Amino acid sequence: MDHRFVPCCNNRLNIVFTGVWRIYFRHLPICHFLGACKLKNEIWGALGKDDLVSQWILGWRRGGVEANGHWSWGMVHFLAMSKTPHLTIIVPAYNAAKDLPACLESLYAQTVAIRILIANDGSTDDTAAVADAAARLEIVRVLHLPHSGANAARQAALEAVDTPYFAFVDADDALEPTFAEEMIEAAVRHKADLVFCPYICVYDRVERHVSYGGEGDAFARDAHPLRKTPNLLVSVPVFFWGKLFRTEYVRPHIDFAPKECAPMEDIPTIIPLLIDMPRMAKVATPLYRYAISSDSMCRVSKQELTRIVALRTLHERLEAIGALPTFLPQLYAINRCYLFDQLEKLRGYCDPAHQHRVIRDYFRHLEGTLPGWRPHPFHPTFYAAYWHGVVAWNTLRNRFTRRGKDGED
Repeated sequence: MDHRFVPCCNNRLNIVFTGVWRIYFRHLPICHFLGACKLKNEIWGALGKDDLVSQWILGWRRGGVEANGHWSWGMVHFLAMSKTPHLTIIVPAYNAAKDLPACLESLYAQTVAIRILIANDGSTDDTAAVADAAARLEIVRVLHLPHSGANAARQAALEAVDTPYFAFVDADDALEPTFAEEMIEAAVRHKADLVFCPYICVYDRVERHVSYGGEGDAFARDAHPLRKTPNLLVSVPVFFWGKLFRTEYVRPHIDFAPKECAPMEDIPTIIPLLIDMPRMAKVATPLYRYAISSDSMCRVSKQELTRIVALRTLHERLEAIGALPTFLPQLYAINRCYLFDQLEKLRGYCDPAHQHRVIRDYFRHLEGTLPGWRPHPFHPTFYAAYWHGVVAWNTLRNRFTRRGKDGED
């Protein structure tokens, strides 16, 4: 005979069992017991989510709030274990037929129920077919959109979200199995409008290191944590992914950056949102897997100048919300990080006219919007002349290399 818990078969038995539960077990810390019990999934699977008994077992109070106005631990556990999805994961996809299946597998493996919304951004490969095949599952929906960029796809998908929380996942990345469970639990426990976690950097499918690790108690301590402690801004990843958002707050407040900011549309969209976020929390466990391929690292395009568009847009938005004076040191750091990272890539190709233009525009941007930005006034890399010299040297070296190859032929 199967001795597992079984759903109550009729209302009479339900009422009797519920009455016994109230009399004998109501004041026991049963949620903590079930949290440690190996049979918790078995019990929850046997009990229906609308069953009165299951609600009492999980310590659910009406509305999920105790008398003191705080979320009960029972409600936290109820949300985590409920079969009703509380999180929609949005996957913007453009020509991602190769990577999308692995990403979806990581979403199917989540330990709690979720919904998946694939936003196909006018792909020209087999992405649409992969997404439609996934949509045979009840939890998956697909939006087929004309190609307008990742931000437009995210915005269209967000309008279709009907769960209390949502998250973004890039089509070539993946989630740890407990991403949804741990992030929702943190959001409910701290009443947070945004929760983020560290991420694992995976280079060519090999795990290398964890970024933005460590505890995050400072974020949950006060309301508007970044306004109170601006230095916390550099401790938060400024990407769409690796975060959980509360739909009711974020949907009316998020301002997606224009298409011209790509591929850095995250920066002017997420940073202003973070600065005015009322409640935040951090999960210390790395739950997001960020994929980096050697091809993408080595590929050098002539889109470097779009970084200036994104950073100028960020500058304007911070000025508009009155955050520019307070967050000026952090803005210095962000500009140096992203612009000098791209300047280093000037060594990777040879197009002198374009490269000299990049250098001129970068330093005009820094001098025009961020006076006094140089952390070391005598260091040569913080002056345009140094980078013009790098380009000139690379050009000469490239010519000598080609001349030597022609002589061998």
